Amino acid sequence: MLVAGFSAVLPLSLSRSFGLSAQVIADSDRVGWPPASDQLDIHSMADAAFEAGDYPRAVRLYRRLLQSAKAEIYVRLAESHLLASQPLAALGVLNQARRQPGVSEPELLFLRARAHVLLEQPERAVEYVDMLLADSPQLYAEYPEIWRGSHKLRLAAVDNTRAREQLFTDLSAPWYTRAATELERTAARALYGEQRYEELASWLDARFSRFPGLTEERELQLLRAEALYFLSSAGAGSGEPDPGSTDPVSPDSVSQDREDVIAAYENLRSRVDEFTPQVYVRLFDLYRNRAAGGAPQVSELLEAAQRDLEAHPDILGAFYERMLSERFPSGDEEAVGRAITRLDRLGTEFQSYITPYYKALRLLRDEDPGSVDAARQAIRSYLRAGGENDPWLDLLLSELDYRQGNYSAAWQRIENPLPQESDASATVYGEDFRRQRLEIMLYSLYAAGEYQRSARLGAEHVDEYPRIRPVTARSYGGMGNFARAVQVLEPLFSPGSGVSPEDGLRSEYYQYLVKLGRWPDIISAQQGFSPDQPRDYPASRYLYGLALIQTGNFPEAVKLFGTLIQEEPGAELEIYADYYLGWASFRSSRDETALEAYERLVNRLKDDVQQGEDPAIPSAAPGALELFVRGAYEGAWAALRMEDYERGLDLLNTLLDSSTSPSLQETPEGGEAADIFARAVYLRAKLLMLDQRAEDAAAALIDFRDRYPRHELADEALLDYARVRASQGQVNRAVRSLYELISAYPDNSNAALAAYRIGELYYQNDRFQEAREAFNSYRDEYPRDGNIDAALYFSGRASWQSGETAAARLYWNNLVENFPDSYFRLNTMLLLAELYAEQGRESAAAGLYDMITSEYPGQAENLGIEERKSALSRSAPADDSWSVLESDPRLTEQAARDRVLELGKTLIIDQAGIRQRSQDLGPYLETLSSSGDASPRERSRALYLLGRGALQRAEYSRAAEYFIDAALSNSSDWQRAPEYLYFALESYSRQGADQEALAIYQQMKEIYPDSSWTLDGRRAIRRYIPGALPSGDDL
Repeated sequence: MLVAGFSAVLPLSLSRSFGLSAQVIADSDRVGWPPASDQLDIHSMADAAFEAGDYPRAVRLYRRLLQSAKAEIYVRLAESHLLASQPLAALGVLNQARRQPGVSEPELLFLRARAHVLLEQPERAVEYVDMLLADSPQLYAEYPEIWRGSHKLRLAAVDNTRAREQLFTDLSAPWYTRAATELERTAARALYGEQRYEELASWLDARFSRFPGLTEERELQLLRAEALYFLSSAGAGSGEPDPGSTDPVSPDSVSQDREDVIAAYENLRSRVDEFTPQVYVRLFDLYRNRAAGGAPQVSELLEAAQRDLEAHPDILGAFYERMLSERFPSGDEEAVGRAITRLDRLGTEFQSYITPYYKALRLLRDEDPGSVDAARQAIRSYLRAGGENDPWLDLLLSELDYRQGNYSAAWQRIENPLPQESDASATVYGEDFRRQRLEIMLYSLYAAGEYQRSARLGAEHVDEYPRIRPVTARSYGGMGNFARAVQVLEPLFSPGSGVSPEDGLRSEYYQYLVKLGRWPDIISAQQGFSPDQPRDYPASRYLYGLALIQTGNFPEAVKLFGTLIQEEPGAELEIYADYYLGWASFRSSRDETALEAYERLVNRLKDDVQQGEDPAIPSAAPGALELFVRGAYEGAWAALRMEDYERGLDLLNTLLDSSTSPSLQETPEGGEAADIFARAVYLRAKLLMLDQRAEDAAAALIDFRDRYPRHELADEALLDYARVRASQGQVNRAVRSLYELISAYPDNSNAALAAYRIGELYYQNDRFQEAREAFNSYRDEYPRDGNIDAALYFSGRASWQSGETAAARLYWNNLVENFPDSYFRLNTMLLLAELYAEQGRESAAAGLYDMITSEYPGQAENLGIEERKSALSRSAPADDSWSVLESDPRLTEQAARDRVLELGKTLIIDQAGIRQRSQDLGPYLETLSSSGDASPRERSRALYLLGRGALQRAEYSRAAEYFIDAALSNSSDWQRAPEYLYFALESYSRQGADQEALAIYQQMKEIYPDSSWTLDGRRAIRRYIPGALPSGDDL
């Protein structure tokens, strides 16, 4: 089958996933495969939906056909996904299709390329296209549609010279036997755009000779004529030709080549279409400069235009307007006058005046500041020569008043109705006169501030004269009625409205939409036309970028503002572009781009802000002061995310250095800039914390608290101050700051957190009694807070560490019974079970093990709960244990291995025996740690016991090795691994091997961040290696 033609790259929501396509087979299994008699109907229905453009329905139906394993179904399903803008789903189907017999590789490659275009991955798309076009002749012979689509796709995805050159090569190859008109046009446009006129003319002549049918293509014929025109101009010594110029050429340059050019354009006069005005303008220019007989031919051309284009007044008007826009040499006045008269007869929208006022009109169109006075003088001369003073002249004088700023005089001069106003203005003076009079009235009223009169007058005639919509909308905007202004302008921005870029309305229309918050409408309008008005276009693109940001399309906004900065460096709106480039980049995780944009913005504005100046920027943007403050603050956040704290501090220091500037002093308290400034002071303190500059951070936090005691971040500053002091080992100062927070902000949610943190600080620093008291106060004061379960857990551990096992049991039982969803509950149940077992309460311990098995079945096996429970019943006397070991020294029996571990716990962990017996157990533990009969858990436990024994004997290096081997020897016993790593950290710390201890802590933090053993490890690091951890090291 032939793959459908190349489709344009469309906007895409990337919220879909491969799960959609991966579920295709599962879906077909659920619904049941239709019987063979129904497959043909389903296939027909799917094809019909595909051809009708109902791609979601086509997708559903093709899915039901997948089990037929026909290659064409996979291809058609993938293409349906693409046409429904589901590229990820299409890729999933294509992955399935690769395993199906009969699927052609070119089809798969081309569909993959199209999917990557939709995913905005042009480089990946071009890779597949390059594979397809590696053997162009074969692809063209077997899959001509894919060959054409591949060329189009590559030109659209990556517009580079190599893509165009291969296109030229393929189009000129002998195996290329059927002309692809669209590709021919693309190649010709490329040559024309690169001003390769001689090559273009030769190439098109060769194409017409080889494929006669191409001679019917008007655009190709026009491009050939244009190439000949510029070659003729260049050959006549006029210099490098301008493709968009229609300036006349000196008569001396006419040659035989020029006659060929005339013949080429004459051939194009046979049909009327969008190219006709260009053809007639070129012929007008060529005839005027012809060596002989040019004047009659100009006259004949004007007559022919009037005759041939009578049924096409818009095209005829376009030709006359373009002709009149020329700077005519002397001797052309007659042609000009005739053109003006005919324009007047046409009644088109083009400016037209009767011949006596032509000189004044031409002067008015001149941009020279003295042209208005010169035009008024021309009118005086006309009147002195006996010219008639009629309504047309009043109209022209009114325009002169308007041009000189005499707005009231302008509309008052033509305000009174004509004697025959009801009909005559449209009959005696013509429709064009009525329209021009209305326009001058509206613009003069608007400029004079008469918005209500102007809006009312315009509203009466906007449907009749679309040209007055802009001034009518401005009048409503002047009244503050932005919704009505949008309603007036909307028809001009709908498809097929015919509005030209010269109307200059985009940014104005967008401004009204901004006032109304209608951001999606800005995006729809911007995508509706191509930009080519330099004065207006940048402003509208800035507002379009703002709309992209407001609708969350940050990647597109980044591209747009980045392009604007590159295209117009130093432009008036550049600070606006820098700010929103930073904004959009930050929110799309392009932190380096965001930071660079904010740095440019701050450096550009800092001098102005410090001097109290406010540069002019668009009304849609914040003021310069707010941009400056926001840029420094948000740029510092981008630096924080990049961990480039120095650059963030540089931005904030620049901002804070401007705190005495007149601009910031004039900022009213509570204003947005003032609030962001306060947040910047706090953020600076945070960056100092992260940069491990503890004293500077502490001073900055207290400064913030003192300057902004009622700010919503004041309590956060006290929390951070406590963290800084705690990291320095200054526990009492940290606790004092937390008590200050509770006292100053009792109703704030951070008050409860501060109360909890007090207990946590005491616990981390082995002040267990104070920790219990603090946790108890916290639970009494904030019984419904979210950290109550954590307080119970650490209260139990503090009690256990102090030897108060009864109190620990009470705390832990409270947690287990009252907090069924607590993160700490499983670990607490294990601790309670071990505590009961040590106290000889095997039944209570067994009950807890049963609860764990019931409530946490997925973790019970990894924790070895059944083995722990079985060990409760094996408690034979120690003497009997030794006899068992002596009878089985190689520990081949399970009973001997169990006794080794029991004795290890009794003699080494509980230290309930003489040291010699503990040392006697060492060889058995060594045997068990390497026994092939032992389970991984038994070997790791033996290594752990050996490590604990070595730690008791102060053999720290050896102990650390045992603990690390224990952690690595049994990957399934993951619950024990953090415990083993903690004791390895403890051994290194006691030995003085700081780097090794810190390395183990970092591993625990990364792999087991939520384990209580990792918390104990951090506590050990701070106890043995003070100052080794940064202030921001929070688990």
